[in-house]
Order: sequence, then C-alpha cells, then structure tokens
Amino acid sequence: MMWTHERANQKAFPLRTLLVVTYVLQIVAVYSIFMSDLYAPLEIVRQIAFVFLLTFIPGTFLLGFFRIKELDLTMAVVMIVGLSIFFIFACGLILMSIGFLTGVTGVITGSNLFLVILCLLNIIILVYLFCDCPTITYTKKKLVNWSDPFIYLAILIPVVTALGSLIATEYQNTFVQYIALALIFAAIIYAGLSRSRDDRAYPWLLYGIALGLLLHTSFISSHIWGWDIHKEYYIASTVIQNARWDFNFYSNINAMLSIVVLVPTYSLISNLDLTTVFKLICPMLFAFAPLALFPLISRYSSRWFAFMSLTFAVSFYAFYQEFPQLGRQEVALLFFTLVLALLMDTSLKMSGRAKLLLTGVFSFCLIVSHYGTTYMFLLLWIIALFVYLGRFILLKLGRAIKKETVPALRRMERPLILNLGLLLAVAFMTILWYTSVTNASAFKSIVNIVFNIAESMWTDLFSPSAAQGMEIITREANTPLHSVGKVVQLGAQGLIGLGLLSLFSKKSRYHFPAAYTNMAVAAFLVLLACIAVPNFASSLNTSRIIQVMLLVLAPMSVAGIFYFFNLWRAFTAWITKRKPLRYSSRWITASVVLFLSVFLMFNTGLIYQVEKTQHTSFALDLDLDYVRYNDFEVMGQKWIVAEKVGTAYADSYRSPVFHEYFFWGVDDLDFISTAKKGSLIYLGSYNIEHSLTRNAVFPYTYVPYDLYKYSTVYNNQHSLVQST
Repeated sequence: MMWTHERANQKAFPLRTLLVVTYVLQIVAVYSIFMSDLYAPLEIVRQIAFVFLLTFIPGTFLLGFFRIKELDLTMAVVMIVGLSIFFIFACGLILMSIGFLTGVTGVITGSNLFLVILCLLNIIILVYLFCDCPTITYTKKKLVNWSDPFIYLAILIPVVTALGSLIATEYQNTFVQYIALALIFAAIIYAGLSRSRDDRAYPWLLYGIALGLLLHTSFISSHIWGWDIHKEYYIASTVIQNARWDFNFYSNINAMLSIVVLVPTYSLISNLDLTTVFKLICPMLFAFAPLALFPLISRYSSRWFAFMSLTFAVSFYAFYQEFPQLGRQEVALLFFTLVLALLMDTSLKMSGRAKLLLTGVFSFCLIVSHYGTTYMFLLLWIIALFVYLGRFILLKLGRAIKKETVPALRRMERPLILNLGLLLAVAFMTILWYTSVTNASAFKSIVNIVFNIAESMWTDLFSPSAAQGMEIITREANTPLHSVGKVVQLGAQGLIGLGLLSLFSKKSRYHFPAAYTNMAVAAFLVLLACIAVPNFASSLNTSRIIQVMLLVLAPMSVAGIFYFFNLWRAFTAWITKRKPLRYSSRWITASVVLFLSVFLMFNTGLIYQVEKTQHTSFALDLDLDYVRYNDFEVMGQKWIVAEKVGTAYADSYRSPVFHEYFFWGVDDLDFISTAKKGSLIYLGSYNIEHSLTRNAVFPYTYVPYDLYKYSTVYNNQHSLVQST
C-alpha cells in the first residue's frame, strides 16, 4: 500500500470507497444508538462500528496530510492507529478546554464526545478533499493472499486464545488454553521453516500471535487483574462518573490521557464497560507496537528475519503477563515503537518538515500515555547520542592515523536521532506536561528516582539487595527445571550480545544503519544498568525494562544465532587446521525456530506444567495464587466498600482490587498487629483454603494465618471478612 499519486506500478485506492465506508460506519453507529434499546443485537453492531471508527478512520485521513510519497502497508496501518489515538486525545482536550473556558464542569459525556468526534472528523474529511491531498494507492500486486493459511492462522489464534481464557474462567478447564498455545507454536514453526514462501502475511501473523498471547492472559477472570490497573480503573471511572477530569488530583496515573481520555472515550462512545476496554481494547492497540519496527528491520534483512526477531520480543513473559495490567503503558509502547522507527529510518519518502511534525505528534502521545516509558525513551535517546559521539571520535582517530578524511553524512541520510533540537523539544514537552498537571506528581517521581540512585550509586553498585537485576540473576532456582529456565533466559541475553557484536563485524550477515546499531547498543547498556545500578531497575520494574529494550534488541537475538555458527566455524577450523565447515541454511533456520520455540515454552510456563508445583503461569494453573479475583471474592470486597469502614486490611494479592473503589486502597495485612479494634480483615479464596497470607515485603513469602483468631462478620464460602 502506498500513499502517493498513481504511478505505472501502482493502483489507486478509490477515494469514493473510503468515503462510503466512513459514512456507512457513521450512519450504522448513529442508527444503532437509537435502536439498540428496541433490538438488543444492534448493541453489538454499535460496539463494533464505533471501535472500528475510532481506531482506524480518523488516522486514515490524517495520514494523508503528511504527503508521504511511499509507505509500507504495515507501517501505514500502525501510523493510522497512532494518529487515530492522537485524534481522540485532541477531541478530549478540546472538550475539556471548552468546559474550562465556559465554566461548565460536566462536559465529558457520551453525547458530547460523540458530537465533538463526528464534527471534527467531518471537518478533517472536508479539508482533506479540498486540499488536494494524495490519494491512497497500493501496488498492483495483491496486498494479502487470501489463499495463504497464515492469514487464517492470524485470525484464528486470537479467537481460540480468547475462547480458551473464557472457558477457563467460566468452567475452570484449561484444555482449550493448551490448544491455543499449541496453535501459536505450530504457527511459529510453520512460518519459521517456510522461508521461501510468500512473505506478505508475516506482519499479520505477528499481530495474531501478539494479540493471542495477550488475550490468553488478559481474559483470565471476568474482572480486571493485576496491580496498577485497578488504580487506572478508579481514575477512568471517576472521569466517567463526574463527567470531568480533575487534573489537580495528585497521582501519576491521573496525568495520563491514555487513562483519563482514551479509555473513557472508548467506553462512552462504544458503550463498552471499562473492564472490556482494559481487557480487550488496550491489548488490541498494544499488539500493533511490534509491527511499527517490522518494515525497518525487514528492509535491512528479510521479512522472515523481522518476523522471527519480533516474535522473540513478544515471547518474553512480561509482554503478556505484565503489560495487560498496565493499560497506559500498553498504549505508550505503541507510540514508543512509532517514534523509534521515525528516528532511525532514513528511507521514508516524506519531507523533513512532515517527518518532524509526525515525530512530534507521536512523541506528545507517548508523553501523555505513560511517564515511565517516556523516561526510558529519553534515556535511550541520550545514551544513543553518546554512543554516536564515541564511535565518531574513534572513527576520526582511526582516519587521522591513516591520514584519511571522515566522510560527512549527507543531509538526506542523517537520521532524526541526531537532531538535538528535536530531543530538547521532546524533553521540554515532557517537563511542561508533567509539571502542569496533577501537581507535578510524575515529575517528582523521576526526581526522587534520580536522587535514590545517586545516593547509593557507589556503595551498592552490583549489590543484589539494591540492584534488582543482579538479585534476579543470583536468586536460587526452586527446581532443576527452573534452573534450566534461568539458563534459557540468560542464554537469550547472551545471543543478543553476540548479535550486537556481529553488527560491528565486516563479515556480518546483516548490516543495519548506524542509527539502529547505536540505539541497540544504548538498549543493551540499559539492560546492563539493571544489573549494576542500585535502585534503577526496581524503580521502573526489571521485567518491564527488559521487555521495552527487547523491542529494540529483537533483531540481535536472531543475528546472534547466525553469528554463533560463524564463530563456531572459525573455532573448529582453528582447532582442526582444516577448511571451515559449511552449515546448511536449513540447519541454521531450524536452530532459530528451535530456540524461539524453547524460549516461548519456558516464558509461557507451559514446560513447568509437567511439575506438580512451582508453576509460573496463572493462565494455565487456575489454582496458582495471583492478583486475580473470582465473582465471590469481588462480592466480599464490595461488601467492605458498602460498609464504609475506617480501616481495612488484606494481603498483598488481595489488596490491589480495593483501588477500584477508593484510590488509596486498604492497608497491608503485614501491619495487622498495629490495627485498632473494630477494623476489618479481608480474606480471599486462597487465604481460606490454605490458611496463608502473602506479605508485601521482599522476599514476598507466605505466612500462616489463624482463621479463628477473629470473629467473622461476612462469609460467602469463597471470601470472608473478619473484625478485630
């Protein structure tokens, strides 16, 4: 698909068709609003129509204004989604500004959002038509080969994984979950071993695998699960209930438009409950994140290489076990990859001004989506510039010794990552937003993190008690199989290191541009900082940092396997004093597929199911204790909320859900010895069945609890409340 005027090898996409689709969606959506009360099935039509309208239509027209001469279809789709989210952010800010200027407080309602979105969308369409924007065109070669089984796998995988999670939740049976994971493994093996086939379906299969992995955990439990997501739910529900955003409320989460605008908009316009938005819409948007880097990676290698690399990135457990409980970071990572692609890709055929503007738009969306991801992005950018500087100095010294001149980069070849003005503008935008809303809570957080790191930098360097990454490496495994799993994780990082080294080798199979290479080096240095620097990894969470960096380092994993075989050839030739062996490309391909399959098997926790205990996947082992809740536990929690007690206690896995009802939640059960008389203690199903509670202090052990110590004031067999 191209965004340009029609050429000899291109076919214009009929603008009339796009307009018909747009207005049919609007008519269907409006009709379903008024008729859904009379005919219930139309409610589903309304939800589907509005979700599609919000996610794709605004961005489709906005992208035309940037007059990109040529754009890969995959990148076009991801940019459309990103610009559509920007459009929603803009509509929310416009509506809140109108309310602020007119003195009207309750402006964020479904009807107001509906009017603003439709009016602004139609204004954009009119401007698009009268400004002679480029028509949408695509190559005459079919965009998708519908006879390709990969397309149907890409559709089938999310459907089966979602169905498996729903069945597991409703009937406590994980059989379909195993089938869904087997389907994902089959897709990876089939795609990996079929290198010579039609490769147009690779990005869509990647999206299907990413979304399938997300849904196989996201849909576990009919309620949201995790830690921060309950606070996100509280903030979003408060915006909907009050029809306004209180930007003075002190909370980092409250500063994020991804929670106070995007989530309420999808909920109010599409008539979806907040739980569905967090469990379905956010993962759907997040699954587009790896696709933003697909065209860049494939341009300097192959589409097969890009598919295997990014599949490795989404196979890491944090992608589908950590991020579904962080709606704001799911949205932010979509913009993180988009901005990275724009910073590093010099082949985009668009004007420099348009590229700067597009990068600025996506950077703004990143800033207002998640503070932690924004700080990681800026850190990466700054480190990459120092890597650039270091390599330039070494190159200059080497050329000086050889009495050669250093070739200057032509203007068109210079990536945006070298634009210091853009970096300063993004940094200024970050500081401005984070100091202007929620009493600068997000800005104060990073200041505190920097001070904590500085105070213990030299005293606790590489200390397991302060550096979370080092603690994870030195932590003793519980079983021999978990020891093997630890070797697999460390081996994957070792392959990334080898892949990074291969980029500096003249005999390297793949030659990525300097911008990507330097950014990859910066990402690897961040991973090393997790091991060495005290209070760094723990402040932003080690597993989440690794996942973000893996999106950048994904190609290094596969490149590392190829480089390993090259080193082994050289080593055996040196030992035997014979001609180096030649390995078949099929053998190396099979090794890549085997490595990826083993890596995914350990990360999903599938391999650990052979053990009787020490399981790691709460999606496969429904008896595993985790921050998820059944209907009876939620009933007990609502009973406490209805009683409006002064003080309540719960253990570390049961307390997060109370953030849905009041932001500061309940106290940890560890401090029950200091509780006043008449306080309430909440116990969930796991606490009752095992007479254990989980403490909130590292190393997060379970401690015995006497169920008969206090009197019970509420009991529904699966949750109970006791009074001290």
